[in-house]
Amino acid sequence: MNILVASNNLKTTGLGTFIYTQVSELVSRGHNVDIVTICNGKVGEMLSSHVIELDSVKKSYDLILTNQNDITSELIDRNVTGYVIFTVHGVAFDFNDCPSEDNLKYINKVVSLSPRIQQLLLGIEKSNYFDWDRKIESIVISQPIDCERFSLQSPLRRTNPKVLSMVRGDNANNILRSACEALDYEYIGWQKPVGYKFSEHDEDDIIFNVEDRINEADIVVGLGRIIYESLSCGRNAIVFDDREYQGNLGDGMVTPDNIKEYCFRFNCSGRSLCKTYDISSMIQELKLYNPNNSEFFRNYILKKFNVIDKVDEYLNL
Repeated sequence: MNILVASNNLKTTGLGTFIYTQVSELVSRGHNVDIVTICNGKVGEMLSSHVIELDSVKKSYDLILTNQNDITSELIDRNVTGYVIFTVHGVAFDFNDCPSEDNLKYINKVVSLSPRIQQLLLGIEKSNYFDWDRKIESIVISQPIDCERFSLQSPLRRTNPKVLSMVRGDNANNILRSACEALDYEYIGWQKPVGYKFSEHDEDDIIFNVEDRINEADIVVGLGRIIYESLSCGRNAIVFDDREYQGNLGDGMVTPDNIKEYCFRFNCSGRSLCKTYDISSMIQELKLYNPNNSEFFRNYILKKFNVIDKVDEYLNL
C-alpha cells in the first residue's frame, strides 16, 4: 500500500518514537511510506529516506495515519485524500491532541491509545487535566513496542540495583537521585527527554538507542512510552515525573498486580493514582524492586503491546 504518516514532530518524544516504531514495521512489510512533519528532529533523521516536504505529498494515498490537528489541517489544505486514521496519544494538549470538529469531517476512524483516553473523548469519564464538552467515538489500539529492539539483554541484579532517570522535570530527578543515595542504590544518570518547547539543539545530548541505557539499569523511572520499553527489556519501572502540564505526579512501581491499570488503561501517564512524591515516598517505591518480575514484564509487553500486532490492528480498521 501507499501510506502517508503525518506527525506534528519527529523529535525523540513519545510521539516521535511511536512514529519511528510504526513506520519501521510498515516498511519492513514492504509498504511504500511517506512521512510529513512540521518539526523535524532525530527521528526524522533516522527515517530520512521516507520524510518528504509537505508540498511534495501525493494527491492520494491508500492509507493516511495522522496524529495531531495541526499536521492534519495541512493535509486538508492540500486536498490530500485517502482512508484517514487519527490517533489520540493523550489529552494534555487537547487543542492539538484531540481531533477538531472541522478535522473530524476528514477523518474516517479515530484511535485512542488507551481505554482511559477513549472514555474521556466520549465524555463518560472526567479528568482534572482535561476540560472537554464533546463526544468522539474511537477504537482502542495500545502503544506499539518493538519487542525485538527492546528485549531482555541481561538479568536483573538481586541487590543494590542500578537506577536510570528518564524524567523530564529537574525536581523529579533530584527527588529520585536523593532517594537512591539514601538506599545506596546506584543512580547511573539522567537521560532527560526532549521538552515540549522545541529548539535547534534540544536533542544534542539525546541517545537515540535508548534500549542500551535501559539494559544497563535495573529500575527505570519516567512516564509514557519509556515505561513500556523498559518493561519490554524486563526492567522494573516506576511511573513518575514532574511535568509542566500536570506537576509532580505518578503511580509508583509497576507490579504484576497493577500493570493492566497503569499501562493498558492509563497509558503510563501517572494519572491512575495521581500521587505526589517526595524523597521519603520515592524511597518506599524503590524498595518495591523485585528482580523476579523481570520475565513477567517482558512477556506481558510481548503479548499485549507488540508492534506486529498493533500494526495489524491499524491495517484492519
